[in-house]
Amino acid sequence: MAEQIQITEGAAIAVVSFAVLEVFKIYRDTAPSLQAVRKASADDWECSQQLLDADVLTGVIVVLMGLAGAFLLDRKSPLVFLVLTWVAVAFYYHSVRKGPNSYRQAVQEGRL
Repeated sequence: MAEQIQITEGAAIAVVSFAVLEVFKIYRDTAPSLQAVRKASADDWECSQQLLDADVLTGVIVVLMGLAGAFLLDRKSPLVFLVLTWVAVAFYYHSVRKGPNSYRQAVQEGRL
């Protein structure tokens, strides 16, 4: 029979914490910079496409890492933490894209 892999609680927390940071890094490296997102016009399809690409790529990686962590720990918490991190980062980037504090709105209002 196959042996069960045993991981200590501290090692599991360290691995999940590292994975959470990696999710942020992967999204940040894939998406356009926040400055570029703020400066993009409302109809800039390239910026929207880059955000969508970052969402999909990071989502696939999150699911794979989360399922691997859930399998190793026999718990769903790694998957939940990673998905919540991904959703929070993606939500922030998309809210900056549509938000009222954007560069394009400041230009339109004559503040810049």
